[in-house]
Amino acid sequence: MSESEFYNWFQTRLKSTENGCMEWTGQRLAKGYGHVRIHGKKIQTHRYVLAKKLGREIREGMCALHSCDNPPCCSPDHIWEGTNQDNVNDKNSKGRGVYVKGEHHGSSKLTESMVIEIKQIGRSLSQRKLASEYGVSSTIIYKILKGVIWSHVNIPECPITANPI
Repeated sequence: MSESEFYNWFQTRLKSTENGCMEWTGQRLAKGYGHVRIHGKKIQTHRYVLAKKLGREIREGMCALHSCDNPPCCSPDHIWEGTNQDNVNDKNSKGRGVYVKGEHHGSSKLTESMVIEIKQIGRSLSQRKLASEYGVSSTIIYKILKGVIWSHVNIPECPITANPI
């Protein structure tokens, strides 16, 4: 199949949507990205479209990014070339970055209440002793006390009572 025949066939596999996307209706990968074989090589459809749009191959180390955040989209207007960091920044700016911290992190050995205790008594016990009591390393205790980690956990303020005179 010639390049122009392939391109014409490719266009028949796209479906326009209300939001301007041109969704790939053929085979898709697990995360929704379309893929085709060109000269025996599997290529993601949005990368094919970007290369056609640019009139060149995508530069090594660069990504084909979606402005619409729709993996099967093959609209040239929605796809741009960027770095992996551009992709991370785009994801974060749109609130799609998932950052689990504190006790909700799967590998956390501590809870927020434990961290509050550590912060409250951290000046009166050695870091080694605290580490032993809470089952973590002394480096973790040090980082908690310095505010490097668990900085989102604050020590509750003690109520101030008036001293009657």
